[in-house]
Amino acid sequence: MPKPEKNDIELIRSWTLSPATTMGSSVRAKGILQELQSRVPSAAKRSLALDGSEVILAMPSSEKAVFRAAAADVTETMADAEKLPVIPREIQDILGMKASERHR
Repeated sequence: MPKPEKNDIELIRSWTLSPATTMGSSVRAKGILQELQSRVPSAAKRSLALDGSEVILAMPSSEKAVFRAAAADVTETMADAEKLPVIPREIQDILGMKASERHR
């Protein structure tokens, strides 16, 4: 007997990371995604994804309350994303240097 397919309509929302926020670095974009994941409810951590310069939150329609809470947290964090500190590995990627150069 074939497995029935799930036809849940997904709740989807996306935010665009500006070039000023990422500083042209994919490592910086990944760091911002990790910061966002740390601030959303634990049920929504895996629902956040990065696609180029877009942060996407996609959840099943059955989790509307969690989706709304996560979307509010992401919106608030994205407003201050340019003010987030730049960590050493992000600086290394932005400046295009090797780890040994950074350590010097």
